[in-house]
Amino acid sequence: MKKNILISFFGPSGSGKSTCYKFAEDYLLKERYTVFHVNVATPLRNIQSYAYKIFGKVNMDPFSQDFKQDGQLLGFLAKHFESHLGQIFREAVENILKQGPDQKIAIINTDCRNNAHNVLEDLGFVFVRMETNAEILSERRKARGDLTPFDHTSSVEQYNNIKEACVIKNNRTLEYLRDNVENVLKNLLN
Repeated sequence: MKKNILISFFGPSGSGKSTCYKFAEDYLLKERYTVFHVNVATPLRNIQSYAYKIFGKVNMDPFSQDFKQDGQLLGFLAKHFESHLGQIFREAVENILKQGPDQKIAIINTDCRNNAHNVLEDLGFVFVRMETNAEILSERRKARGDLTPFDHTSSVEQYNNIKEACVIKNNRTLEYLRDNVENVLKNLLN
């Protein structure tokens, strides 16, 4: 029987959402799922990357580990495109789900905020909140080299309206985090 997985990791920048995606992808590929990483923020990061490349400030590939975020620009773009991106994102997810009837599909989102929550909830996503202590978050943001920080008080950065199905605490080792991600996925598959 086909069992689709739709999961969204959410939390502050540096909490481990992208790392959880990688662990989830590894596990689900072993379970013979076709895995898709969908993100409302991907088009915004592409715009940032293109603009910075044109101006010669930074040559950034938004999919590389060296990508540096400009939180102010991404926040502005998110606010500007907020009403349009939701529908485009919905259509993209629905098109993925229309694939072959015998295919097991996993769709993972790693950037849910209040402004995208309703669309994801309507589509049936399960929400997993990431928790990390403030000191670790600060270290990770510095290591990332964010060009300008996100304004977490901005309406497009808020995630306080999201009701999580579970919480993953990311204050320990990567192995501990991987185990937690795999346990969440095993529960979803049962």
